[in-house]
Amino acid sequence: MPDDRREALQHVSGFVEIPAFYLNMSARRNLRLFASLDGAVDEERIDEVLEAVGLKERAGSKVGDYSHGMKQRWA
Repeated sequence: MPDDRREALQHVSGFVEIPAFYLNMSARRNLRLFASLDGAVDEERIDEVLEAVGLKERAGSKVGDYSHGMKQRWA
């Protein structure tokens, strides 16, 4: 994490107090949508994020079908 806050926040689109996702869309589709708000979508990065939270195997499942614990990791 850079010491300079402006540098650290340069690629942050927003702060979310209570995360909300489109429950009828998959995790991968949600990430693509949110990434597109900041420009180009990097599929490799989406895979990295899904792997980091242990949801890569369920990336195509609707977020609404996730267990409570899965939703906590996702958020």
